[in-house]
Amino acid sequence: MLNRKQRENSNPVSIKDLILFYIVPLEDIVKHFETLFLAEELVSEHEVSSVANLNFKEREEARNDLLTAIHPHIETFFKLANEFIELPKNISMKDTTLPQVQYLSELKSSLLDHTHALKSVAKIDERMIKLTADWEHDLINGLFDSSLTGLREHVNKFILSLQEQKDESTEFDTDGIAGFIQDTQTWLIDYLINSCLLPLKECLDITQPQTLGRIQVGVKSIWQKIADRFENAYQTNKLDKSSLQIFMLVGSRLCYDLADNGIFQVYSLFSSQFCKQLSTPDHGTYHSPDIDSKIEPTLIPDMNDTIESYLKTGQALLNKQMMQEGYRLSSRIQEAYLFMNITSVIQVSEIWYLVYNRLKYTERLVESVYPQSQNTPQRTSIDNSESEYDYGPYSTKNVLQSTHSLTTVSSISEVQPLPPSTRFGSNDMTLNMMNNIDKLFAERVDIYRKVDPTPIGICTGLILILLKSFLEVTREMKMDTVYYQQIQVDIEYIKRIIWPYVGEEKWASTMLQEVLSSVYTRCSSPVSINQDELALILTP
Repeated sequence: MLNRKQRENSNPVSIKDLILFYIVPLEDIVKHFETLFLAEELVSEHEVSSVANLNFKEREEARNDLLTAIHPHIETFFKLANEFIELPKNISMKDTTLPQVQYLSELKSSLLDHTHALKSVAKIDERMIKLTADWEHDLINGLFDSSLTGLREHVNKFILSLQEQKDESTEFDTDGIAGFIQDTQTWLIDYLINSCLLPLKECLDITQPQTLGRIQVGVKSIWQKIADRFENAYQTNKLDKSSLQIFMLVGSRLCYDLADNGIFQVYSLFSSQFCKQLSTPDHGTYHSPDIDSKIEPTLIPDMNDTIESYLKTGQALLNKQMMQEGYRLSSRIQEAYLFMNITSVIQVSEIWYLVYNRLKYTERLVESVYPQSQNTPQRTSIDNSESEYDYGPYSTKNVLQSTHSLTTVSSISEVQPLPPSTRFGSNDMTLNMMNNIDKLFAERVDIYRKVDPTPIGICTGLILILLKSFLEVTREMKMDTVYYQQIQVDIEYIKRIIWPYVGEEKWASTMLQEVLSSVYTRCSSPVSINQDELALILTP
């Protein structure tokens, strides 16, 4: 009878029909079977009873037979139920409520009202709980993931604007960069709150701890996915080198800004709208700029982890961009010196004019992405003793830039040429070289250090890489007097172009001293260039 009824109504058009044709008759069958064969009531041999008097083993066999018989019908019911509540591929609840929300609500209430026997025998309520949990998980993640589509559209539009700029070496759209950073952050926070969190509050029962927990996991998960998109987006887009540099700096700034404020905004809304405001002696309370606003203690670990993750992502993008630019210029330095072919010293090597222009370009670009206060010029120290978490545009440790003018570049001492008598195998020469090596190790510099998100910080990090490359490439050169003098000229020019960024930092002078010392010891006739000639070459 049940099979026939279901064949006649194989495509129910509503939840009411689904329950009527697939659950009500099945519940009736199970209820009667339970009464007849699974009841434990015992009657005497003189009493007449319609209840089978089965022992424990027989009742278990009967129960298993029943479950085997009804299993296909239960599977069919849940298959049809899934079709009613199946979520669309691209979930959006900004303008309308999903009909699947109402279907699930009807399904849950109807099932609870009509399945007393099915719950007892077949645990259909547990199956419904799992179905609800899976559905809520899919809804929460699908809704949050929809923000990735909008974010991708913002990013692609920005990338397109970068690629439309023809002059990739000297110009960039400062207003466009600032607008993208501000608009993207504002849109993202608004979308996560008004198109994800608040709609979830309306359609889910947030009084249930399990549901609230799923939303909390969803919030943390979407933040991680967004961070991954920022960190890896450049790998999936074909960008020229200049556009890539801009994009990575902008992505870094967005991560820092979200860590500074955006993540807190979302968690603050989640706390106030979804969680009971608790304050216990066992938990700390996070205070927003509004002292009366508190974050639910159970959310604080997730929020802090997310903020830390965004700080690290912002720093990683910053370092990655600097290293890519450093590798690019280092390869040009290597090419310029290894294939150098000169007979006299008449000018600074062309490569250092390129380096100077790239430093100025990078400085202007970073200023547009990380604008600094005009009253507080900054210079980064190469001190790696700061706290692991003391970084970002709002927590960097900087000192005022040196006020020395460029006319004091000669204050950077250089290694004096050694007397010829000490050049070949003497103890004095050996001692001098050992002292230089000891000095380098005593003042060793981390080339791939963490850089501050400031124009000075990034340019200084870039200079670190370039000076190290310069040192290494000159060690590979064949050296004669002309080449030695050319490197002397280049070093004097380098001092001038790096002074605004490094000032009197010892690591810069130490590395340049080592370059000069290295080429001197390998030159067959190291005659220094005349100071008048040097001044004439360096005069603009």
